Amino acid sequence: MKKILLIIFYIFILTLIVPFIVVRICINNNEKEKYINVYVKAEEKVREMEVSQYLKEVVSAEMPAEFEFEALKAQAVAARTYLERKKELNENDEAHKGAVICTDSTHCKAWISEEERRKMWNSEKNDEYWDKISRAVDETEDEILMYKGEIVNAVFHSTSSGKTENSADVWGNDVPYLKSVESEGDLFSPKYKSE
Repeated sequence: MKKILLIIFYIFILTLIVPFIVVRICINNNEKEKYINVYVKAEEKVREMEVSQYLKEVVSAEMPAEFEFEALKAQAVAARTYLERKKELNENDEAHKGAVICTDSTHCKAWISEEERRKMWNSEKNDEYWDKISRAVDETEDEILMYKGEIVNAVFHSTSSGKTENSADVWGNDVPYLKSVESEGDLFSPKYKSE
């Protein structure tokens, strides 16, 4: 009888504890995916950032908050796709100092902290602008661009002088979804002319 009670006790413990441990491990793994290491070039250090916050700061640096909401959402998807590709490739780039991605816009994506962005706006619309960018990132959560089952190289630019380039002409390798196309409207871009 003692053996039977002992076996029942162990079965009872296993049915309660093992699922709890498995659930806890899953929760911890999901929590880790919410954060990434980013090399902040201006500070010359790697910082752990919440992915959602990082993406909001990238979108705020890459596109004016005054742009159409759908354009901000497209920018959020492009930024998330770029990040996911970096994570997938795991290139261990020296410029990243061991982080997944960096804040050097000539190397990865433009980035500015929320605090600095708000200072630059210096407007009564700070909250409205930040809320708009936050909604664009939040409403596209988990959305990335794929081509034939693989994450695309989500490169982009603000102004192309009327026509984009083929990937083979820029990087020497042909990427089927990065082909030259007409790009009308560049004359209206604030970056069409610069000094």
